[in-house]
Amino acid sequence: MVTSNALGHFVYSRGRGQMDAVAKIQALENAMRTIGNAHRGTGRGATKFCPATNLVPAAPGEKMLKPTFEHATKSADHYEGYFHTDHLIPSVYFEPKQRQTPPPRHQDLTFRYIYDEAADPEEHRELMTGVDASWYDVKRNLDRLPDFANPEKATGFTEVARARLADWLDRRLRERLG
Repeated sequence: MVTSNALGHFVYSRGRGQMDAVAKIQALENAMRTIGNAHRGTGRGATKFCPATNLVPAAPGEKMLKPTFEHATKSADHYEGYFHTDHLIPSVYFEPKQRQTPPPRHQDLTFRYIYDEAADPEEHRELMTGVDASWYDVKRNLDRLPDFANPEKATGFTEVARARLADWLDRRLRERLG
């Protein structure tokens, strides 16, 4: 139910500690493999809205990847899917019953923050090279959870608590997205 996009941490943990051109290409290739391997919905009990995410063909003249890379013919700029990879807790989990119609298809998902610092310096810094945070910053962000959603408790939520949490998430999204 919860997704976490930690590509910058992945690159850092592989011992590089910096984002040089080689590291950016390796990070991009790993991100493309992850998106390309998203759940395809095969077999019994599969959902009908699959794959969750998918690579799209590269635009004419878009050459960034080495020809031997398994997704070399796919766009290194963007991808699409039913699942928005930037949403930590997708709203579909708060719908009252199973969806019969397709959810929105996100066609604006991007890889650009990985390799193009100039296009989006804030996202590149936040997601790839890192931002300094004090213990206070971390504690303050954890304290933003509502009291009834204590992550240290291993119990399920009642329908009332689920509805309150959905309302809280909706308010937080509206605050963050402006």
